[in-house]
Amino acid sequence: MTYSNTKKPKEHPQKNNKPKEETTFLLQNAYFFLRFRERSEQEMHAYLQKKAQKHNIDEWVVNIVLEDLKKNNYINDGRFIESFVSSRLRNKQKSPYVLKYELRKKGISEEDIESFFSSHTIHEGNLIKQLLNKYSYSQRLGKKEQNKIINRLIRRGFRYADIKKTIEEGL
Repeated sequence: MTYSNTKKPKEHPQKNNKPKEETTFLLQNAYFFLRFRERSEQEMHAYLQKKAQKHNIDEWVVNIVLEDLKKNNYINDGRFIESFVSSRLRNKQKSPYVLKYELRKKGISEEDIESFFSSHTIHEGNLIKQLLNKYSYSQRLGKKEQNKIINRLIRRGFRYADIKKTIEEGL
């Protein structure tokens, strides 16, 4: 008995009901993925592609599902940016520079990012003050401890000059 490495070609969509089943399967997976938080279009595309490859579903079915999700407003990059930034500012308190970088990694266009940040101002000084208070920064700490806290803020994307300026202005 010999086996061939060739795959049987998929049938044309009108010959059977399989594309409808595949679309339903991908939509259910997309709804499940959206239950936890907003997703960018790129995140959803990558997730659906992974599911489609695993289950031998054609790329055009993924595109149909993505268009359906966008049409029904399940995927909206503007809403994703707003949700993502507010979550990051509330929980992780990162600088606008780092937030922009993370949004780019999520596949958000530069135009959408700049549009959001031009209409929503983020006061870095206030964020730095909050973090300095959270980490119990004071002039009474030793130089080594002060530097640890400052380095922690730098890793969150704040510039050294802004941190020093906030410290000099007083907490």
